[in-house]
Amino acid sequence: LVMAGVGRGGLTPAQSAALRRAHAAGVVVVVGTRTGSGRVPVMRDDGMVGAGDLNPQKARVLLMLGLSRTSDPREIARIFQTQQ
Repeated sequence: LVMAGVGRGGLTPAQSAALRRAHAAGVVVVVGTRTGSGRVPVMRDDGMVGAGDLNPQKARVLLMLGLSRTSDPREIARIFQTQQ
């Protein structure tokens, strides 16, 4: 699941709660930014993966490629880190 937040991947409390529930259920969650540019840190404190410098569209493609290899969020985060 790729979520396009504001600024550096900022989320509303309701969005954050819903994404935490999805993450807890085993869904790999990537958070990007909908602004024209900007970086979302790849390693987030909440266990979700940040899109780094990728826009949400590119993050979706990379997530699909990553999920074809693994569903481990840590491994997906490593894949995103190598793209920076």
